[in-house]
Amino acid sequence: MNVERSLRLHDPMGLSAAISRGPAVAALTLLTAAAAMVFCRRLAGALQRPLEPGWLLTIGLLIASIAAAVRFGWFLTSQRNGARAASRSDWLLMTLTSVSVAAWGLGICLPKTAFFGAFSMIVILGVEEIFSWVWFLRRHHPAAQVAKKSQTIARSPQTPFFTTADAVAPIPSDPSPAYDESGEAAFDNPPSGVTQQLTRRQTADGADELSGWLRASFVAGQRTASVHVAFCPPFAAMPELEAEQVDGPEARVKTAQRWPYGARLDIKLSAAAKEPTDVLLQFLAKTESSPSETANVTEGT
Repeated sequence: MNVERSLRLHDPMGLSAAISRGPAVAALTLLTAAAAMVFCRRLAGALQRPLEPGWLLTIGLLIASIAAAVRFGWFLTSQRNGARAASRSDWLLMTLTSVSVAAWGLGICLPKTAFFGAFSMIVILGVEEIFSWVWFLRRHHPAAQVAKKSQTIARSPQTPFFTTADAVAPIPSDPSPAYDESGEAAFDNPPSGVTQQLTRRQTADGADELSGWLRASFVAGQRTASVHVAFCPPFAAMPELEAEQVDGPEARVKTAQRWPYGARLDIKLSAAAKEPTDVLLQFLAKTESSPSETANVTEGT
């Protein structure tokens, strides 16, 4: 067990996160206290001599750097642990940092301050604030959380074939498909509650075939998802796999991983879902010989 995992197991109250955020909190405290002092002196009329443009530019760069460092240090823990929703403390830190930056700008920009110096400092502080808030809102928006979680599942090499989102609903009394004259499966669309519907059979020419339906669900704002299907019992060899979309919004279907014992299909909508929706896939996995035939051949040798 490595140190990071041990901390997660024995640190239910987030003590390690609090320790790692200590420098960010200390820097914000100093920044806020200094901003309050400068702003109060400005209101009391103690600041009368405007600063030179070079000093204003330097102070602007310094304050912007400290504000960015505070936010980076605070969110460094969440970046390591992956995507999560913004908490009240996150919003408080972002707001308090912005208030401190604004107090600095208002406190040292006097009526007789040179336009170039004041303008340069305001631009520097404004760019830092806009960039920080855009990054914060995009990272912690609910739609971004769904997309990141879906991408994490799609990239994980140890993702199980069945996830909680793929739990199989009750199967109708007669889920088996009919077969036309050519021996191809002819399905009727399954009920909306069915997430997977599979049929295994041996064809007349001895091929082993698994066919059926897979349903992927999307929430509002989600664009990518993955579905998994297990081949049980496994095929004797790597099967050929074909999948196509038969219902739902326009999407691209890609075979991401394929093994004799299962497969994973990645689905990407042409545009993020505006409301909860489903994509229905029809697939066919097939090998030239069945597992039983392969076992017989092995025993004979």
